[in-house]
Amino acid sequence: MSLNTFKKTLDLGVAKYMGEQDGFTKFVGGVLSAFSNRQSSDVDEGHHTRNFDWDGYSILTPCDCELAANEWLVNSGQHQKHMLGSSESYATMFALKCGLNTIFGNGGNLYVYRHDVRQHFSKDDFPFDIENLKISKEGYEIISLSKKNDLSIIMLKRNNPSEDFQPSKITIDKNALTNQGYSSWKLNLLENISPSVSYVALYSVADNDSLSEEKDLILIDYKADNIVEYGKIAGLQDFSKHPSSEKIAVLGKDLTVRSLKDFTIVTSTELPIARNKYDRGVISFSSCGLYIAISYAVNGEIEVRSADDLKILKTFEGYGIPQSDIAWDTTGRYLACRFMNRERFGYKLLVWDFKESKEVLNTASSEVEFIDAAFKWHPSSTKLACLVDKKRIQIFELE
Repeated sequence: MSLNTFKKTLDLGVAKYMGEQDGFTKFVGGVLSAFSNRQSSDVDEGHHTRNFDWDGYSILTPCDCELAANEWLVNSGQHQKHMLGSSESYATMFALKCGLNTIFGNGGNLYVYRHDVRQHFSKDDFPFDIENLKISKEGYEIISLSKKNDLSIIMLKRNNPSEDFQPSKITIDKNALTNQGYSSWKLNLLENISPSVSYVALYSVADNDSLSEEKDLILIDYKADNIVEYGKIAGLQDFSKHPSSEKIAVLGKDLTVRSLKDFTIVTSTELPIARNKYDRGVISFSSCGLYIAISYAVNGEIEVRSADDLKILKTFEGYGIPQSDIAWDTTGRYLACRFMNRERFGYKLLVWDFKESKEVLNTASSEVEFIDAAFKWHPSSTKLACLVDKKRIQIFELE
């Protein structure tokens, strides 16, 4: 039996109201947190958090009883800030880091919070899709998919951190598309292709019973507001960019590595056609660029393949149905994937050590809503944050 080489270093209860409180309540909460060995067991049973964000320094969670977000410090486990958009009783559905800013909102409103200054965009001003909302690493662009009247990429953009965001839009030519319906489209950011070029990829997703159908893949240079390429790939389900070259690994009817310039195939291998009808596969390029992790089989196994010839190097046993959040740590040695087990109706987060070929973490996880963020790797070290039961954030690091 594999030994667990990750240890839990923080167990933070985030499912509680952190808005206006009297001074005594704040004082008692701070004292309890300071003397709790960085553990916080108190959560409000009626509250939960749908997702979270983490930059390695602080944790951001949406409030579920008003339009607001909460920031928590990782080094102390203490609540740092309650950022209020509106005190009306509407649950906040997402909260994300945006450079030095925070964005949060629900299906009808989006707030950008910078220090004590906030910008508000309603669905009429910025008709974003809550399930397709992306933020550039620099925090200068907030990008979404709009299905209002036409299919388009909509953005909030700025040139420097002190400016307000301004809206812009790029309309997709429907005549160039194979898929005219709007229900199966997704966004993926492909940043820093060059110092001045970053792409957002808009693509339609195939189900496992339609792998022979061609799906659209569109590259847009969101800094230049320019559509770069229209392409079509059979059975497209997911793709992942190489960390340092202009290539993408694509999971579709076949597994392919393609050039970003025109989607020509660099290398390919056939995959079994027999797949679970209702579930889609996932793929992730390792951060070192040497490996590609994919899962497409009914049993949820994770295959790690060579990025050069796509041959299987190792196979790891899964827990059930792999979810869309699969990711390598910054070293390219540890691979994490979240699973849902239909029979047990539970979620697990598994981490494997690729070098040692063993499972090093098996812990409870959570369902997430709207934003696929049940776990996140630290951006520069081998630490992992995980949402548990929609109530707690736990952080693990190597022993």
